[in-house]
Amino acid sequence: MSNSSPILLIKNEKQERKRDINERQLRGEFTNFKETLATNFATNRGLQEILNKIQHYISNLPHIGEELPAYWVKVREVLEKDPRDYISLDEYLKICKDKGFKELEDMLVLSGYFHELGVFLHFQDDDILKKTIILNTAWGTDAVYNVLDNETVRENLGKFDRNDLKNIWNEEKYITMRSELLKLMMNFKLCYEIPSQPGNYIAPQLLSAEQTEYNWDEDNNLLLRYEYEFMPKGILTRFIVETHAIIENETCVWKTGVVLNKDGARAEIIERYRYHKGEIRIRVSGNRKRDLLTTVRHELGKIHDSYERLKYETLVPCNCSKCKGSQSPHFYLWDVLNKFIDDQRPEIQCIKSYDMVNVQGLVNDIVKRDLNPSRNKEESEMSNSGKYSIKADVVNITETNLGEVIGKKYASDPSIKNALDEIINKLTELNNKYPNVSETTATEIINAEFRDIQKNQPEKWEIIKQIFNGKRWLNGGKTALIKIGEHYSENNVFCKAVVGFGEGFTDS
Repeated sequence: MSNSSPILLIKNEKQERKRDINERQLRGEFTNFKETLATNFATNRGLQEILNKIQHYISNLPHIGEELPAYWVKVREVLEKDPRDYISLDEYLKICKDKGFKELEDMLVLSGYFHELGVFLHFQDDDILKKTIILNTAWGTDAVYNVLDNETVRENLGKFDRNDLKNIWNEEKYITMRSELLKLMMNFKLCYEIPSQPGNYIAPQLLSAEQTEYNWDEDNNLLLRYEYEFMPKGILTRFIVETHAIIENETCVWKTGVVLNKDGARAEIIERYRYHKGEIRIRVSGNRKRDLLTTVRHELGKIHDSYERLKYETLVPCNCSKCKGSQSPHFYLWDVLNKFIDDQRPEIQCIKSYDMVNVQGLVNDIVKRDLNPSRNKEESEMSNSGKYSIKADVVNITETNLGEVIGKKYASDPSIKNALDEIINKLTELNNKYPNVSETTATEIINAEFRDIQKNQPEKWEIIKQIFNGKRWLNGGKTALIKIGEHYSENNVFCKAVVGFGEGFTDS
């Protein structure tokens, strides 16, 4: 998960008891595993060698040795000598100005850089936390664990309210920062507010391990599984936080599972973890099953994408006469089904019934994809420069295959060109990922995606939002997206849905 950061395995050999480690196997599973080092913390045997090795690997990290402007270093020196746990944003900006900074944007760039390095914490995209620079990260960490380790909170299976926080965060260093600390917990997906009980919160990792009792209609379910080669802990906890607004009765949730309820459909999501491997099992019942399954896949997809090099397989259930309706059907690898489609192989054999099964039908149970690979390729290359030409002096989106102008010309406005380019790429990506959703669901996904870009990719968001802003939207942005939507509405519901997004757009 560490984007190629070197991994060292430290063995604390208590009472000098030694244990062999299969390093060859570890290197096969983790390509950035370097070596095993042994010590005994009771006697400090081997500790100096470990420290030397750590220093060696740190000194060889790619960003070590990068040249930084002298006034950047001066700002860091001032902040590292500051004994306080946190300072205000205004104080930070004054320090930057005193050390030679002129532009606010440059000061915030430095803040983002130091945040990434762990020098301090500054959440620029959060309306509450952006006003505070957390200099002592242990101050925030200790505050969080004071809640998670609190006996009352644990006895209440993770439920707490603001009165509990007053009792927990009663030290002087926390009293004036309770709102910020609570927002910090929410930002790290450690808790969520109960929708019908404002001021009351749930920390999912403290939920009961006992599965909640509920009835389930096993007739005509949609099933899906994710199997992980290495499953980081916390995937389901984060998923629960992200989807808490649609948890059934707000209570149908436990430590390793949750039941969602939306628009007449119910989804059961259960995590099974063993050693470092694991799986997530999903089944959906009721009306509009595929729309709810799309929502589940979308939220899990965002979590998956947040990990570097996460390896997992998506498994799709068989729908042959023997497997259809079964809670234990044969499962096919999603990648295998897609390869069959790409190679125009219409059928695949079920190993339970030995029947030949239509591949397109299996895929259509989850999403809709055309068996014609040339059409799929055409749709996936919607924004490819070979098919669309975007001029520098005008934005003139044309489909060269048909010679039709489907966009709107904008005189000398390269910002619109860039915005359209980014939006078309995003709509194409979403359509390929969720090609059979309703317009309502497409609109929800667009909202979620754009909010995610706004929060985590602010530079890209600054480009995208140009087309929706004020006069540009009225003077051509809307027309361009409508034209694109009219041309591709049969194949891309997101082009139609994004117009609705634009109509309701505000910069917030």
